[in-house]
Amino acid sequence: GKRGRLYLLFLVYAAATLLYSPSQLDGLRLLFKLAYPFLFFIVVLGVVRTREDLGRLSDWILGGAFTIAMINPLFVIGGNYLVVDSGHLRLQGVGVHQNPFSIYLMMMLILAYTRFTMRGQLRITFAASLAALAGVGLYALLVDRNYRAVVGAVVVGAALAVPLLPAVLDRSLGFVPTPAEFITLLRDPVDLVHRIDLQGRQYLWPVVIALFVGSPLIGTGLGASTKILKDMFPGWTDVVHNEYIRLMSETGPHRSAQS
Repeated sequence: GKRGRLYLLFLVYAAATLLYSPSQLDGLRLLFKLAYPFLFFIVVLGVVRTREDLGRLSDWILGGAFTIAMINPLFVIGGNYLVVDSGHLRLQGVGVHQNPFSIYLMMMLILAYTRFTMRGQLRITFAASLAALAGVGLYALLVDRNYRAVVGAVVVGAALAVPLLPAVLDRSLGFVPTPAEFITLLRDPVDLVHRIDLQGRQYLWPVVIALFVGSPLIGTGLGASTKILKDMFPGWTDVVHNEYIRLMSETGPHRSAQS
């Protein structure tokens, strides 16, 4: 389709930037990362011919998620966790870093909740999933006029938010504000931003943005931001933790917007 062709053109251009990238190996890793969702959707379109095929495919996906959810606690008991400098405990996935594992759990939540709205089947988790639930509820309301799905999204979102919100606030702000303090923070967005713990990202982003300023039209090539962060922050990090800024600096603003 039209959007698929545009993304394919973006991948071709991104591959071409490897010719002038200062770190081609890191750029190649990013290229594979960018190509993965495109190839994933092509595979799904190739194996799914009917609604029944899609149902069976999602059955297998959710079955795999259930198996991982049952096995992963054993890995955690065996020491598959990480205690960061702030003292927080991060649970990792089965052979996977905690960040992609959290995204995987969010994807499983979206899939499970979609099945719930269609068939009455339900699973739950949190974080970015609250935004996903809001999107599902809004879509159900505007497109399908499915008010039960909206109510379900509100109930599930509240069930997730109420017990986990204190932990999220403590991680983000360094303390759990009272309702009055939280409202005060919301009234002063500048103060709220200053209080959020960015975990050093405020030092990384200006460096990578400077790369974009130096080559705003064609970018600096896939992998360039990784190299400069390795050079400027040795032993700390080589990841900018913002894919929008990363792509803007490495491929140019209009290509990153297409992606």
